[in-house]
Amino acid sequence: MFGLSTKQTQDEHMLASLVAAVVQKKLAYGLQIKVDTGTNPCYNIRVGQHNRGQDMLTVDQTVRSYAGARGCMCGCKGTYNTSERARKRAITDLLKDPAVRLDSWEPHEFSAGCLFVDTPTRTRALYLTEAGVAAVRALGVKEE
Repeated sequence: MFGLSTKQTQDEHMLASLVAAVVQKKLAYGLQIKVDTGTNPCYNIRVGQHNRGQDMLTVDQTVRSYAGARGCMCGCKGTYNTSERARKRAITDLLKDPAVRLDSWEPHEFSAGCLFVDTPTRTRALYLTEAGVAAVRALGVKEE
């Protein structure tokens, strides 16, 4: 639900582009954006109330992270880390990357899926609980 207010509406194309960017990037709810358009004073966009934790991935929904060279992920080419700090960093880094993908499977002893990015030289992965997989799907991450 959007509440839009403009001081002047001459540049409707710019306003439409700004709204599309807010929706596409899924910016934090409650955010107010002010755009100085030069001759037009500004546009304000207010996005509805957000229920914290519903549409976001939290560290308690993750199990461990992996960073290493491409190829085998047994640990011989990289490292697994279960620290909260490493998992928080992986959440931030992976969700910023437009190439991030979700791979999910039947839940087993410790995970139900993972977020991952493969570059030409590196692999980065974050293993998720069932709640984590649901949160990532709600964020709209493409699934393998």
